[in-house]
Amino acid sequence: MISLSWSGCTVKKALIHSVETILAKAKVKYDLLQSQQKWGSLSKEAKAIIALGTKVDEMSSANLKLVKQLKDKIKKISSNSSNDSNKPG
Repeated sequence: MISLSWSGCTVKKALIHSVETILAKAKVKYDLLQSQQKWGSLSKEAKAIIALGTKVDEMSSANLKLVKQLKDKIKKISSNSSNDSNKPG
C-alpha cells in the first residue's frame, strides 16, 4: 500500500513501484496478445472492409471489360451497316 510522508520519499517510491507494476502487467499482456497473433492484426470488421473493397475492384474491372466489348461490337455493327448502305443494291 501507499503510505504518505511529508518528505515525499515514501510516496515517490510507492508511485515508482506502481508504475513498474503497471508496465510489467502491460508487457505480459502484450506478450500474450503477440503470441496469440492478436497484436497488430486486423479486426473482423477491417478484414470484411478489405474483402468488400477487393470485390468492388473485381466487379469494376469486369464492368470495364464488358463496356469495352460492347463498344467494340457497336463499332463493328456501325461499320457493317455503313458498308451495307454504300453497296449498290
